[in-house]
Amino acid sequence: MRIGARTPIGDIDGFGVDAPGGRIGWIEELWLDDEGGTTAAVVRFPNERRGLLIHDDIEEILQAQRTVAVRPGARLLELDPPQLAVGSHGALEASWATSGKALELPELRPAPVVRSPSSESSLVTSVAVLYAGLVVIGVTLTGLCFLIPYLVAGRAF
Repeated sequence: MRIGARTPIGDIDGFGVDAPGGRIGWIEELWLDDEGGTTAAVVRFPNERRGLLIHDDIEEILQAQRTVAVRPGARLLELDPPQLAVGSHGALEASWATSGKALELPELRPAPVVRSPSSESSLVTSVAVLYAGLVVIGVTLTGLCFLIPYLVAGRAF
């Protein structure tokens, strides 16, 4: 799905993030606006650093591959350490903020190729396993039919 200025992002938590040169990280957390719509996502890089990916820098969301493609030249903003505070009901609240500085993208790695399993090959495999199981059961029962009389009477028939 191509992303425009008004296109809602939806739930992309855990998706891989691909830049034009390869995979740069994974979506770890979503940032919501006052209406509950996703406006940004926290990207965790392979080196454990985190950056904020703004809605406008997302080019495409590939739901089937669980991948988010970013626009060429996209900026990921550096995140300041989380701030802890005591909320109105005495519970701890954490908040994040960006420093506004752009992060340098990590060394790019080629994105893994995700192949969808073919239903035809899984059907053939299932049928082959079924028939192999039936053959094993048949051979075992036939063997027992000859082994038990041999052990009891000394003759197989």
